[in-house]
Amino acid sequence: MKTSQTKGSGFWYPTQCLGVTIQCNLKWDVHCKQVAAKATNALTVLKSNLRSTKQVREKAYKSLVRPQVEYAASVWSPWLARDKAQIERVQGCALGSQHVQQV
Repeated sequence: MKTSQTKGSGFWYPTQCLGVTIQCNLKWDVHCKQVAAKATNALTVLKSNLRSTKQVREKAYKSLVRPQVEYAASVWSPWLARDKAQIERVQGCALGSQHVQQV
């Protein structure tokens, strides 16, 4: 794992290891933003391109969107309320549109 530093600033850029973004201060806000963005993009693609039965949409959600959110979650599990809300917003978006059942 390699990190980079800007000259004289003392600020360490976040680095990625196995798909998990790690910051030097061990906060997960950058990683939570990235995960939420990936999952939201996958959900948007599903909503716009998949017109099928409820069971098919649910299976597509569980196989394409949820893994984006759950990957390595035991390592980076968000504990700040704002990070949790950001991740849960993806689930709420899916449920709000009647896209999948609550699982």
